[in-house]
Amino acid sequence: MRVRVRRIRARSVFLVALVLYALVGFLIGGTLFVLDLAHLVPAVERTGIDRLGLWALVVFPVLYGLIGGFFGGVAAILYNAVAAVTGGIETDLDVRERMGGPGPPPREEPTAGGD
Repeated sequence: MRVRVRRIRARSVFLVALVLYALVGFLIGGTLFVLDLAHLVPAVERTGIDRLGLWALVVFPVLYGLIGGFFGGVAAILYNAVAAVTGGIETDLDVRERMGGPGPPPREEPTAGGD
């Protein structure tokens, strides 16, 4: 089945991007937290990012999540504006029933000659 994506809801993109980027921020913050615990961040004087410690587990996910969500929402809004002019992205979907049975029969696409 051929479908065309003409519009994307910015709110749903924001929420998905927020969660995905928060997970990335958690990985980065967790890595910095572990490095800080093991004292692997070289510093003569503990200043700056090496002092984040446990805060890295909170600060990085929140910052990455909000920034990623914001730019994901902006990208969805820009996509909608471009799709209004160009018609959107066209894709083919293979629709099957959930229990493994065959999907609906394929629809006949009209030919250029009107047959």
